[in-house]
Amino acid sequence: MNALEHILGFQPGFDNFKLDPCFPAVWPGFTLRRVFRGATYEIEVKRDKRLKPREVRLTVDGKRMKNNVVPVHGDGKVHHIKARVGPEH
Repeated sequence: MNALEHILGFQPGFDNFKLDPCFPAVWPGFTLRRVFRGATYEIEVKRDKRLKPREVRLTVDGKRMKNNVVPVHGDGKVHHIKARVGPEH
């Protein structure tokens, strides 16, 4: 994995991908647009001091996910992901 993939935290799998961003504490967040397995994902990542350190909470198209794994949609559409990340250790 290269440094950029590590910072953005995009970890591809066969039928899903994991978001586990690890970005500098001085960044409030970032946005990312990624085409992956037949769909486009617009991802907004922001720090949230109310969360535990390194905790990640996701919503995909407004639906809360149980963890930080996103199923592949493969439908040719644009999907919106909001990720909230707790502070660093």
